[in-house]
Amino acid sequence: MLAHLGDTIHAARNPEAAREAWTLSLVLFEELDHPDTVALRARLHHHLDLDPSDTVPPARG
Repeated sequence: MLAHLGDTIHAARNPEAAREAWTLSLVLFEELDHPDTVALRARLHHHLDLDPSDTVPPARG
């Protein structure tokens, strides 16, 4: 799952790649109406809030 991959990448101190994995996962979760969508969105926003210099809002469209 991309969300777990994002966690692993983040633990390896690569926040840009982690954000990308979480963002891609969020897009898929939203398309599938996945029950973990809210939790993943919260995780992404939490990490974005911790380091605003390393942020790009999730793509919508």
